[in-house]
This record gives sequence, structure tokens and C-alpha cells, in this order.
Amino acid sequence: MDENQIEKIAKLLLESKDYSKLSKKMLNKIVNGKDIEDLSDDFSTEKEKYIYEATFIVCDYANMILKDRIITKQEMKNIKYLKSKLGISDEMLYFSETAERIEAILTKQFRKIYEDHAIEEDEQMFIEQIQEMFNMPYDDCFEIISKLKK
Repeated sequence: MDENQIEKIAKLLLESKDYSKLSKKMLNKIVNGKDIEDLSDDFSTEKEKYIYEATFIVCDYANMILKDRIITKQEMKNIKYLKSKLGISDEMLYFSETAERIEAILTKQFRKIYEDHAIEEDEQMFIEQIQEMFNMPYDDCFEIISKLKK
């Protein structure tokens, strides 16, 4: 990936208006050329705040790319790159509000998939891509889908 990829992703998010208020400040800093290492230094006394805001950027990007219900290879690479560049592990995505946001994103996607009360082959592949994107165990996905069946 080229060095400016994170800036491109940040610009894409800002242009799409698919970002949370919490992410906007950090996205603008990235777009304006602030190096990620310097960015995390801005939060040196508040590391949890940096992680929290960075995980929101990952969720915002995921939400944006899932709107068309297609995850391209490039989008998958981008989300992995984004997590890596921001220093966000998969475990960090499952803390408090971030976990709630991920569950809300997945519930919305799974609700669309399960509208006809069946999961087709292409929809199953989409679910597997979502699992890979969030490194989510099958049981967790199944639990969300099971709630929708009730």
C-alpha cells in the first residue's frame, strides 16, 4: 500500500459524510498530513481516548463500505490497513461503545440479508466477509442472526 493510502481513506470518509462526530477531528488531521505517530502523540496522556476515536474511524469506514452490500478486495485491504496503521487490534474493536456500534452495523446488514427469511449463497459469502473484516467468530455472527429470527 502506498504511504498516502490512509489519507485517501480519510478523505473518502469525509467526502461521504459517513463519519461520526467523534471521528471528524482525527480524520481532518489525517487529511491535513498529520503523521499517524504524531497523531497518537496528541493523545499521549489519553491513550484510551486515541484508541476510542481510532476505533470509531474503523467502524465508520466499515459502515460506509457495507452500504452497497459488496466488500471488494480493495475495501478489505483498506480496512485491514486502516486498523494496522491506526494501531487498532481486533480486540480493541470489542470494547464498550465500539462493540455496540459494530453490533448495530451488523444487525442492520443481517436484517437486510434475512428479510426474505432465507440466506442465499451470495449472502452467506457476504456474512463471511463481514466476519473476516471484524475478525468475528462464527458464534457471534450466528447469535446476531438468531436474534433477528425471533
